[in-house]
Amino acid sequence: MCEANPHLTRVTNVPQPATQPASDGNLQFNAFDQRNASDAPPPPPVKVPKKRGRKRIKPDPNEQQQPSALKSQEDGDMRLRFYESASARKRTVTAEERERAINAAKTFEPENPFCRVVLRPSYLYRGCIMYLPSGFAEKHLNGVSGFIKLQFTDGKQWPVRCLYRGGRAKLSQGWYEFTLENNIGEGDVCVFELMKSRDVVLKITVFRVTDTAGNYLNHHRSAPAPSRH
Repeated sequence: MCEANPHLTRVTNVPQPATQPASDGNLQFNAFDQRNASDAPPPPPVKVPKKRGRKRIKPDPNEQQQPSALKSQEDGDMRLRFYESASARKRTVTAEERERAINAAKTFEPENPFCRVVLRPSYLYRGCIMYLPSGFAEKHLNGVSGFIKLQFTDGKQWPVRCLYRGGRAKLSQGWYEFTLENNIGEGDVCVFELMKSRDVVLKITVFRVTDTAGNYLNHHRSAPAPSRH
């Protein structure tokens, strides 16, 4: 029998660690990625810059304004004057006052061609368009298209645009200024008297609803015959 060699090392079976399949490692890695993605904080919201409005610059009173700015300011002042005047001239006219003014105007008959108009609110406030009676317009203002002159009893004249169309004549631009400066209001009766037929001049005599009977006597003055020049 052979004896065992004491110098020979005894080989024992050492258990080897089990090697996990590559697929398990991949699954674990993927799970780790998914876990990290779910735990990551959400991206910060994107701030959209707000549109900044144009800052309004106050005009310097010492600085000279441009013509467009001056015209806009003048238009605004004119509209303000219009509304202030309209509200101031609006009044409650009684039937007795209206009848008294109409009767007084009827007694005034100039030698020149004329017509009478009782002023309505639309002639003074809404658009300020004044329509003359068709009979007078057709006979004396036929073909007129442009500026004529309105003359008050004191002799002062105002240029006013007159347009004849379809048997009617209307006064537009300049009529408002005329009524404003002469304080003509609702219910007043205007007598339009033809003074010149070529370069048309219409003299206006006003019988106001606020006048007394004595004041009406001052209107009963006839002017010379109309000039053809």
